Order: sequence, then C-alpha cells, then structure tokens
Amino acid sequence: MNHTKQMAGILAWLLWVLLSPLQAQQSRTDSLKQALATAGTDSVHISLLNLIAQEWLFRQPDSAIVYADLALAYEPTASSQAGIAQAYRNKAIAMAVKGDYKAAIPLFKAGLALRKALQDPKAVADSYNNLGNCYLQTDQLDSAMSCYIHALKLYDSIVYANGIAAACNGIAEVYIKKQEHSSALQYALRALRIREETGPENRLYHNYNRLGNIYYEQDSLLKARSYFEQALANSQKFHQITGMATAYSNLGNVELKRENYLQAQVLYQQALEYYHQLGQQYYIAYMHYNLARAGLGLQSYQEAISQAQTAIELARKTASTALEADATLVLAKAYEAKGAYPQALNALHAYSQLKDSLNKIDMHKIVAETEARYENEQLSRKNQYQQSLLEREQREQRLILISAVSLIIGLLAFFLAYRNQMLAKRRAGQLELQLQQERAAQLEALNQMKSRFFANISHEFRTPLTLILGPISNILQRGFRQSDTTYLHLIKRNAERLLQLVEQLMELAKIEQQPPGLQLRPGNLENFLKGLIFSFYSLAEEKHIVYECALPEQDLYANFDHDKLEKILINLLSNAFKFTPEGGNIRVEVSMERPPQPGQDKAGSGHSLLHIKVSDTGIGMSQEEMSYIFERYYQAPNHTYQGAGIGLSLAYELVRLMGGSLEVHSEKGKGSTFVCQLPLELLPQAAMPAEDKPLVQAQIPAGAALSAAPQEASGLQGQPRDLPLVLLVEDHADMRNFIAHCLAGQFRVIEAAEGQAGWELAKKEIPDLIISDIMMPGMDGLELTRLLKSDEHTSHIPVILLTAKGGLESKIEGLQKGADDYLVKPFSAEELKVRMANLIELRKKLRAQLNKVIKLEPEEIQVHSMDEAFIKRVIEAVTRYMDHEAFGVEDLGREVGMSRSQLHRKLTALTGMSPSLFIRHLRLKRAHSLLEQQAGTAAEIAYTVGFSSPAYFSKCFKEEFGITPGEVKKASNQN
Repeated sequence: MNHTKQMAGILAWLLWVLLSPLQAQQSRTDSLKQALATAGTDSVHISLLNLIAQEWLFRQPDSAIVYADLALAYEPTASSQAGIAQAYRNKAIAMAVKGDYKAAIPLFKAGLALRKALQDPKAVADSYNNLGNCYLQTDQLDSAMSCYIHALKLYDSIVYANGIAAACNGIAEVYIKKQEHSSALQYALRALRIREETGPENRLYHNYNRLGNIYYEQDSLLKARSYFEQALANSQKFHQITGMATAYSNLGNVELKRENYLQAQVLYQQALEYYHQLGQQYYIAYMHYNLARAGLGLQSYQEAISQAQTAIELARKTASTALEADATLVLAKAYEAKGAYPQALNALHAYSQLKDSLNKIDMHKIVAETEARYENEQLSRKNQYQQSLLEREQREQRLILISAVSLIIGLLAFFLAYRNQMLAKRRAGQLELQLQQERAAQLEALNQMKSRFFANISHEFRTPLTLILGPISNILQRGFRQSDTTYLHLIKRNAERLLQLVEQLMELAKIEQQPPGLQLRPGNLENFLKGLIFSFYSLAEEKHIVYECALPEQDLYANFDHDKLEKILINLLSNAFKFTPEGGNIRVEVSMERPPQPGQDKAGSGHSLLHIKVSDTGIGMSQEEMSYIFERYYQAPNHTYQGAGIGLSLAYELVRLMGGSLEVHSEKGKGSTFVCQLPLELLPQAAMPAEDKPLVQAQIPAGAALSAAPQEASGLQGQPRDLPLVLLVEDHADMRNFIAHCLAGQFRVIEAAEGQAGWELAKKEIPDLIISDIMMPGMDGLELTRLLKSDEHTSHIPVILLTAKGGLESKIEGLQKGADDYLVKPFSAEELKVRMANLIELRKKLRAQLNKVIKLEPEEIQVHSMDEAFIKRVIEAVTRYMDHEAFGVEDLGREVGMSRSQLHRKLTALTGMSPSLFIRHLRLKRAHSLLEQQAGTAAEIAYTVGFSSPAYFSKCFKEEFGITPGEVKKASNQN
C-alpha cells in the first residue's frame, strides 16, 4: 500500500514538472490574446501578434505563420515598420523550422529591406545571418557566404559577441561544404573562443562537434577525436542527450575510419541508445547502418547482415532513400563476404534501383509544387482564420495533455525497467573500451620496438657485409695477389662479427623458448676474469680512454659457467666502451663477498657472492631510458649510435639464469654504472688441478669496436699533388681503411674519424670532394652535410653520404641536407669511384657556368647560389681596389674573410684560376673595356688598372686576348 502511494506521488510530481512550462506558455498566450482584444493602435496590434507568433514559433510553426500573416495584413506605416519587419522574420523562421528554406528566403529579404531603412545594425545583421542559413541549406554557397560576411562586419562594428560567433559558425559551414577545411577551421576556432568566453556553456558541444568534423574531413583523426570527446564531456555535464548521441556517433566514425572496428561498434551502440531516447528514427536507422559497417570490418558477417536489414527497414519508414541505398550496398558486401552470392546479387540489384530512383528525382517539379501548395495554404488560412484558430488551439491543448501523460508513463517505465541494464552495459562498454585501448597501446609499442630492432640489426649487418663484399669484389676483378692478405684478415674479422651477431640472436631465441641449464665446471676465477678484462686494453688505447681495474689479490677457485660469465662481462664492457667518448674513464671492480661459516676450511670454500661493477663517464641515461635498458631490442631513442639492442638484454637474461641480479645507475651526461651480483660456489685450493690455465683471451663481440675514437686526419705526405683531394669521414676504422685503399692512386685521401674533426679539416684543406658516413658518434653525417653546404668556405664541395639505412625516407633526408649523392652499404668500390668521377666532372661544368658570371660587371650579376654570391663578392673587391698596384692575394683574402690557402682552394675549384691569375684577369678585362671606350692611352690605362709597367701590361694583355692594346685602340678608332 505504501509503495502504491509513493508511485502515485512520483507520477503527480513528474506531471506537474512537465506541464508547468506548457501551462505557463498557454497562460502567456491567453494573456497576449486578451491584450490584443483591447489594443488601441495598429502598431500595438502588430507587436502583440508578433509576440503570439513567437510563442508558437518552434513548437507549432503553422500557428506562428497564421499570426505572422495577420500582422502582415496591416498597412506599413512609420510607426509599424519595425513590427512589419519582425512579422516577416517570424514567418520566415517558421518556414525554415518546417524545412521550407526556399520559401523563407524572400520573406527574410523583405524583412531585411525594412530593417535597413530603420538603420538598426543588429537587426540588419540578424537578418543577414538568417538569410545566410537558408542559402546554406539550399546549397547556394556563394550567396550564403556573402550574407555571413555582411553579418560579421555589422556584428564586429557593434561588438556583439554572440552574433560574431554565429556568423563565424555560418562561414565555417560554407567552407566545410566547399571542402576548404583550413579556412573552415580558422572561423570555427574563432567561434569556439567566443563561445567559451561569453557562453552559453551548455551549447558548446555544437562548436566542438563542428571542429571535430573539420579535422575528420582532413583525416586528422586524433585531433577530431579530441574535439568529439570534448563535445561528449560538455553534453554529459549538462545532460544534453542530442549532444551525447551526436558525439558518440562522431567518435564511432573516427574509430571506423581508423579500422578500430570493435571500438567503433561500442561507440555506435551507445549513440543508438540515446537516439532511441530521442525517438529520432532517421538517426536510429543511420546507427544500424554504421553498426553494419563495423560488423563488416570485424568479419562478423551475420551481424552485419542483421544490422543492414534493420537499417533498410527503418530508412524506408522515414523515406530516406539515400540511406536505404547505402545500407543495401553494405548488405550486398556482407552477403558476398559470407559466400551467399545469390543474396548478394539481389542486394546489388536493389541498390542499383535505389540509385536510379535518386538520380531521377525532378527537383524543379518538387519546388514548383511546394511553392504552389504554400500559396494555396496561405490564401486558405486568410479566409478561414477565425474557425481554424479555435480548432487548432483546442487540438493543441488536448495533444499537450495526452503527450505529457504518455511521456510520464513512458519515462517511468523506461526508468524502472532499463536503468540497471543500461548502467551495466555502460560499465561493460567502458571496461571493454579501456581494455581495447591498453591492448592497442601495447601492440603499438611492440611494433615500434620491432621496427627499431630490424632497422638497427640491418645496420649492424650492412657494415661488415660491405667490408666482406668490397674486398672480395676487388680480388675477383684483378686476381689474387700476395698483398691481399690484409684483405683476407679484414674479411675474416667482419665475417666473425656477423657470426657473433647471429649467435647472440639465436641465444636470445633459445632463452625465450626454453632456458638452458648451467654448465658448471671448476676454474680459477681470478685468471678467468683477468683474461676477459685485459683483452680490452688495446681498445682503450685506441680510443684514448683511461681504463682502470680493481681485482681480488688472491686466487679464487669456483664452480661457474664459463661461457655465460664471459658473455655477461664482455657485453657490459662493450656497452661501456661504445658510449664513452675520447678522454673518458672506465673502471671495472671485482670483489667477492664471503660470509664466514662454521667449518669452512682455510682455503675459503663455500657459497659466496661475486660482485662485478662496471662504471663509465659516457653519455649516461635518463630515468625513463633506465627502465627499458634491459628490454629485448631496446635502443635509446636519441643516441647517435644505435646497436642491435640485444647485448644488455642477453647479459640480463644470463644473469637471471645464473641466479644473480643486474642493476644500472645512471645520470644523463655523466655516465653509467652497471652492478652485477652472481652467487658462486667457491672451492678449496686443494680441489683444483695442479696446472690450471683457464685464462681466456676473449674476442670483443660485434659492435664493441665500431666507434673508434676520433683520430687525427691522415696526412698528405707522399701523395701526388695533381690528383683530386678527397676527405673521408668514417668512424669505423676498417671501413675507413678499406675505402682509402680503394681510392689510392686515383685520389689523394685525407681521413677523419668523426664529424667534428671532418668539419674542421674541410674548412682547413678545402677538398675537392667529401665522403661521409651518416651514423657517427657526436656530429653525424647529416649535420656535417648541413654545415658544409651552409658555409661559404665549403658550400661548393660535393658530398657523398654512405649509410646502412636503405629506406627512401633516409635518402630524402640526406638529399634535403644538401648531399650531392647517396650510397647504401654494402656498395661496390667501382660504383663509388664512378660516382665520385661524375660529381667532379659536374663540378667542372658548374665552373664553366660560373665563368660566364665572371664576364659580367658586378652590378649586372644575378645571384642564384652561394657560390655565385662568393664570386660576386670577389669581383666587387677586386674592382674596388683595381687602381691599387699593391692589391694582391692576401688583401683579397682579407676582403672576403678567408685565408690565403682557403681562398686558393675555393677560387681554383670554382673558376679554374688561382687568386693571382683571377685578379690579373679582371684587371685586363677592365683595361680592354677602357681601351674600347678611348678612355686614355695604353700607358694611362695600365696604371689605372693597377699595372706598374706599361710594357708588362702589354705583354699580359696580348697573352690574355691575343692582340696588343694598340690594336684595340686602333680598331675602336676605325669604328
């Protein structure tokens, strides 16, 4: 009984809440009608009719039209002109609400003309904005744009924020329809900023959805999703069901386009629930169509068929032929994918018929019929106004009451029956969405790690392959010689390096599939560790690194896995040498922690803990990098040198197999410390053989010596000076020696082991060509190329980049930095030499082109490149000091900011003339011009252009032009 009373109370409360606005509106309408009956003047009558029309404008647009027509029946006067303009606007808005935009356009125009006469800028701007909306809906985009621009200018002049936002939104919609998304974005963002500053906040979801749609059309899906999510949050905050439904639908479209079909399906289901609440049948059908597309993407063909059939049925009920056609096409695809070919053909036939019917619609006939119907209805309403008004009002009251009661009952039933189910579905959907996002993020991270691994392991393979294939090609081309022993050692060393890489990969694979057991055998631990640690002394000397070791002083005998311990220590030391620059420090500390135990013999047998600590002053790591350093195939993202990402991972796995631990402590830019702890069983000395010699001469694994320390450039002593000078910048010593050996006899070669040294050497020597590796410690080849091409001293030098990265993006990046050619390892030595010869020949052709520039006067030169700009500066400097006899090469170098040797190399490379010959050439050309102009005697002109001896001037002039100065003057006199 109590429960029944409670339900009755809830029903009464909901009925009062829903009917209060309706009752209030009816009360306002009745009051306005009473006032209309007692109104005295026409202007008051018109104002009251307009107010009544506005009461029904969006709820019953037909009633609003009736009252607007009554207002328009009055003759316009000076006092009623504003009311007549408002009546035109009310009627036009009612027509637009009914969807008859073409009928609304002339009404808005009539009201606009009256408001212009009244000189009310806000009212005129409103009319322009309304008219633009109608043009937009009828796809008259140019007219719509013109109206919105007029409205925006007027709103700006009166600083009306809401109007500015509305006009900007309209302009954005026009640009969206024109597919000009960048312009649409500009105005949509402006509208959003205004709405965020001035409100209303509960309508912001419109702006967010509009921006999201712009980015969606531009395929900027992440930005689109961000704005759709903001639209969802705004509509959820104010419980705007329409906004939530639209946002979920838009988010589903984003995920569908990204081929995240399962996530799209969840979002469309959520949107469908809200559209069911709204009762919007078209959008319900549209959601079923989208769910069919998502099912098709998920290969759930039966689900896709079911959803498509539902969409088709609902589209027919709403007369949405276009949507029915789209859903029919999805149905055909689903049948075809399922293998139901007869049904697929039937669906395709139905789709074809629907498309034909859409194409055959006679739009002109529809417009004419609509206009005629509108005119007839208007005349009928004027003649039967009194009777139809009373009947309409009675129907409206009955309909309002019935609708309110039905709505209350429906809401209660829906609330009681489905509330818990909806909450459960929402929670399940959110959980599934979260799981999908986490799985997607994990897969993305795994794919990126795999991509980096394969890129870097290919780099690891390409360098030794170059040093194997190159020497073999040379030997095969010219036959084997006794001196080729060096080549064979190089081939053997790099083949072993490849083998070690493969063995490391295989060992990691074995550990992943089935961890191997420990192969314990007794040995002298101290001698074993010394052999491994001391094998790195030669590498430390080569890289100029201070290498310190602290080892136990007494002999230690233990049972341990020799192979695994060797690999652990070698990989830790290799990592330290790889990332420690020249002049750095590396320290290895080995100690044994042996807790005293009762009964332990004097030799110290028992279980102990081996501590190995490897510290360096290298580049260090951030906290984020340290958390991933032992993961398989991980490489720090910002390091210039990238290995295969397997060394430290292998060491970590082996330490774990031996029951120990491996930790890292590091600070960016200050170095790293790796601490390894391994449990070992110490043996008494008596248990060891008499002669124990397990000293291991460990071979440094692949990658340990790849980045040798920067070395001084090799000198040019003993190399013929008439050969082209080539600068070779390569951090890999074997690769550098191999290339230099291949170029010997055809080029003079100077070498640098890293980018900074190469840059300094290039500025000093000004070579004819530069060959550089890309991946080097410190300054890499790309940065070196950028510096070379942006500096006037070196901009003319051709650059060939060598790399192990063969992708198109890497090539494009190198060429964008200014490289003249690009060669991928492994490469043929003959191909390298041909490319070098081609670039040098091309430089000669460019030199001939620049020589044409030299024939012009400085003010006539049109500068097109840095080299031409340099030539112009040289010509201007020589011309400025033309009459200075003492002006020479040193003076010219000071004028252009170069040393004598740099100027000589640069000018000779560009013009084929030394600086002294170039100065003399310009003086003689100036003298020739003065002689032709009869500017003086030969002797006077000789002094003018800087010659101290007329006789020497005549001799040089004849060498340059083949005739004497006198013959030039005589020829010009005759002319």
